[in-house]
Amino acid sequence: MSMEGCNLRDIGKQTPGRLSFNNLMRVAYTLGNTLCYIHDRGFIHRDLKADNVVVTFSNEVCTLKLIDFGKAIRIKDQNGNQLPGHQDGIDYSRCSQHSVNVILGIAPTQNDDWSSLVYLLMKMRGFSWGDTAEEMLDLKVQFENDPKDMIAQDMMWMRQIYRNAVNEDMGRENNRGIVDKLVQAHEHFDFQSMIEYIIVDGHVLLE
Repeated sequence: MSMEGCNLRDIGKQTPGRLSFNNLMRVAYTLGNTLCYIHDRGFIHRDLKADNVVVTFSNEVCTLKLIDFGKAIRIKDQNGNQLPGHQDGIDYSRCSQHSVNVILGIAPTQNDDWSSLVYLLMKMRGFSWGDTAEEMLDLKVQFENDPKDMIAQDMMWMRQIYRNAVNEDMGRENNRGIVDKLVQAHEHFDFQSMIEYIIVDGHVLLE
């Protein structure tokens, strides 16, 4: 049996803030590995958001697939040399998936994909980045500086992903290290365990 499911945005609307802790960890691990694969080949996605993550179901296995590479760019040549920064002049201030740097017009890097992943995880847990461009920017700056009032203590591992990628700059040169640190911090959790799901009216939904 095989079927295409919803994207994560659809799922978030149907079960706002209810994605289980275990599934959230699996989403982080799966998409983190996807970013490692993309970045290791010299590209960045530039549009990682819930709309672009499709949930599929085949042979009783539920998987996540990152789609829509229309904004992806190459940032390293085939020899691993950094290419000149890319700026497209688009106003991203109202796009909740984009990092502070991108909103401020700074050329995107791998770190910005990792920021988008953390923003996605927080939204799947019910967090809102506000309704206006000013609110989004203020909340993201607050998250950079002091996230303790924004997410629960058991969700602080998401802040650690952000810290490792952006503050420690591991997103540029050591993507695999970000995922490895997540696994090491939760050594008793099986990140490769199956995503828990239910099927409602022919659609795959995460629990």
